Amino acid sequence: MKQQKGISTILSIIIALLVIAGGVVTYNYYSTPEEELSAGESPGGIQDETADWKTYSNSTMGFSIKYPLDWEKSEQLLGTATRVQFLIPNEAITWVRVGVYYNQTKGRETTLDELISGMKKSYEILKEEEMFLDNVPAKKLFLLWSESKPGYLIFLHKEGEKNIIEIGLEIQNPQKQDEYSLIFNQMLSTFRFIDKEGLVDYLPENYSFDKQQVGKPTDGQGLNLIRYADHGNYYRFVFDITDQYGSEEDYIVVPSTEAFYAHSAKTIGLIINGIRRDLTDYQIGKPIMVDHEVVASYVRDKVYDDQAIGYTIALNKDAKFYLHALTNPVRIILDIEKQQTE
Repeated sequence: MKQQKGISTILSIIIALLVIAGGVVTYNYYSTPEEELSAGESPGGIQDETADWKTYSNSTMGFSIKYPLDWEKSEQLLGTATRVQFLIPNEAITWVRVGVYYNQTKGRETTLDELISGMKKSYEILKEEEMFLDNVPAKKLFLLWSESKPGYLIFLHKEGEKNIIEIGLEIQNPQKQDEYSLIFNQMLSTFRFIDKEGLVDYLPENYSFDKQQVGKPTDGQGLNLIRYADHGNYYRFVFDITDQYGSEEDYIVVPSTEAFYAHSAKTIGLIINGIRRDLTDYQIGKPIMVDHEVVASYVRDKVYDDQAIGYTIALNKDAKFYLHALTNPVRIILDIEKQQTE
């Protein structure tokens, strides 16, 4: 009897100890604060390798994307395509490009399927798959640019927009395909649509023959690039403003700019003030032919002011214009109406 009583006492002690231990574990589980995430770390403990990358934003094209710190960036206008390229140092031919194409062919909008079909006729397509970028459906093509040089092309069209976005990777060294494909996919994960700033749909009431002005007095800035293309009901000139060395710094502002029309000559004059350096290398007095139904050419004028540059845009017919600007990055925008004016 005494032996049974002793066993019961021991079991009671063991059960009590288990209850106490369980309580301690439960208390520690619920009361211990979670460790704070380090910079660039996700809740799952995965390090975000793009956290300290540079961000490219373009409020004209309406998107942003990150790219590695040591990569270089360049922008250009190819026909109706506005393209930014991210170049890998010491491998100038290997690049990631992001382009926005105006979605119009022969007076009607081009469909995404038509554009992809054209690419399939031009390149050997190895595989294609569906994907999403910033919650927008996209088509990804695996292709050979030439010979054994692999790459990717991604097309997406956001509902309500008139533009098609193309994102591509060309790899000149197939041995680095895995390395650059990984970086490319990381860049894609950072792609975001952003609000378009300072641009409005074509509104006839915005266009006139009257003198127009934008910006405010400034100095020490540079003209980095001039781009122009056909855009629906208007023809657009874009003047990219940077510092004197081509850098898009935060202190760059929209410079005081004016545009005026001359009926007798069918020309639009444009003067951008506060510009100390022209990085476009255009020769003064040498016309650049545009050969468009409305715009014939443009030329850099000789301006007797060391902080202003001027251009004369020659037209094939009278046309109203609309002068406006962007602030991030800084752009001077001159839209010329294509419709026949009375």
